[in-house]
Amino acid sequence: MPILPGLVRYDEVAAGAINHALRFTASRTQDAHVWPARHDASLSTDPARPPLGQRFRLKASFDISGYPEKVQVILQALKTTV
Repeated sequence: MPILPGLVRYDEVAAGAINHALRFTASRTQDAHVWPARHDASLSTDPARPPLGQRFRLKASFDISGYPEKVQVILQALKTTV
């Protein structure tokens, strides 16, 4: 999967909205993957570790008002972006 489309860009934060899924890395994953990922990158069977391709969202009820304005833009994307 391409990396650039999932990165947070300064111009998006400055504009006040991120309208795409965000990509991030995890230092430890499990030996599994979720489509669209096509491979595994671990030997761990620990269910507490995410499989590659796992999608994460913040609950709609998560209060982001205490965070700086620029961080709120990122957190809002994590609450609403599909």
